[in-house]
Amino acid sequence: MPRKHIILLVHGIRTHASWYERAQQVFAQLGDIEIEPIKYGRFDLFRFLIPGPWRRGPIDRSEDRMLPIIDRVRKEGGLVSVIAHSNGTNVVATLLKESHLFKIDNLILCGSVVDTDFDWEGVSHKVSGKIINDYGVRDIWPAVAKSFTWGYGYSGTNGFGAPVKDRLHDTTHSAYFSKDFMEKYWISFFRDGSIVRPEYGDVEIPESPWWFYFFEVPWKWVIVALLGLLAFFAWSGGGATPDVSPSDGGDPTTAAPATATPADGVAPAPTGPSAETTEGPALSLACDRGSYVVNLDELGQLRSDADLVNTATWVNIAIGELGQREFSGDEANPRILAYMATAEPKFASDEQPWNSQFVNYVMNRAGKTGTNSGLARSWLSWGKDAIAEVGEPVVGSVVVTSRDGVPGGGVAGFYLGSAPDGGVRVLAGNICKEVSIVSVPESKILGYRLPSDWLGPAQ
Repeated sequence: MPRKHIILLVHGIRTHASWYERAQQVFAQLGDIEIEPIKYGRFDLFRFLIPGPWRRGPIDRSEDRMLPIIDRVRKEGGLVSVIAHSNGTNVVATLLKESHLFKIDNLILCGSVVDTDFDWEGVSHKVSGKIINDYGVRDIWPAVAKSFTWGYGYSGTNGFGAPVKDRLHDTTHSAYFSKDFMEKYWISFFRDGSIVRPEYGDVEIPESPWWFYFFEVPWKWVIVALLGLLAFFAWSGGGATPDVSPSDGGDPTTAAPATATPADGVAPAPTGPSAETTEGPALSLACDRGSYVVNLDELGQLRSDADLVNTATWVNIAIGELGQREFSGDEANPRILAYMATAEPKFASDEQPWNSQFVNYVMNRAGKTGTNSGLARSWLSWGKDAIAEVGEPVVGSVVVTSRDGVPGGGVAGFYLGSAPDGGVRVLAGNICKEVSIVSVPESKILGYRLPSDWLGPAQ
């Protein structure tokens, strides 16, 4: 009886991966193969190009979906292979480098944005079979990614070289998903292990168009240099202090700014009946980002800490949402609308309150029941008291803080330990209109809560 063979599909950016359906139909002709489509949500071009913690979202969500499948198939004595496209190749390469549990049998890359210097020898013990790279000499997007931003390469345009098995195609970024291509190059490999190569005969081997050499220039550094020059000239030419003459009733030594923020870094929210019931349209905790900035190393440590105390299920989801923010104008961010759909009242605009809704969304995705309320203080009666349970808050506890100027109002988020300034580090939604991490004075903490079915730290 042939061994069970699972193929995981991992898609790229700006797509919901409609090609998965065709792949499932094509691979159905191999009776001992099953397709498992991995989806991490639509990842837009902005988050792909701009370095930041939001790039971790597709990686962590894919890891959460793939590792249980790999573990199950291994226990059944089966095989696991991966076909990854575009940003999906970056997801897989990152997991091969970072996760000791991510071990597969074969890997096919197409439209790859993995750096050509990737250390395949260093992860060879995690891929027991072949690594194949289908690349297209007319695929512009890997070249653009390498030229204009950091963290990617143009292996999808130019190939890797050994030890990867490169296959050169005269094609573009998404031309790999036709029935003919899959049958000729992928089905043949999974049927008998043969690596079919394009046949050009006496025809000249295709090359990239001449203007692709434009992307050999590291334009990202050119842009950084230009922005630095602009900042320098703006600073050197625009630093004069406006004159406030006595005749205008002003004192040039004591002139105050148009708006002021209290010394504790939390600006007063609008008062009135609506402010007390909606938590305010946008919270104002440390909007200048000056009090606390988290880096990727810290995020990695936070994930490990959460894993030790059995809160990683929702902490990883919350971290994956970092950077989601309201769109300007009439258009609404669909992700924030998804937050809003998890609690009452439900709104149709991302400019309405969504702080408590974000916590509800994360908990619902983690398989937990939230409060179904748009009020931050509703979390004070949810689940069980973390302090009473273990004597101190654990990473991932739902933390509720007070808000100046809003009687009965509050802020709900996830506790991520102590901040360098001595405050409490909180990951929350609707902080300056986005999902971010801020530092809150300990005096403002109202409580820490954990799900009622939380079983305690891992043993």
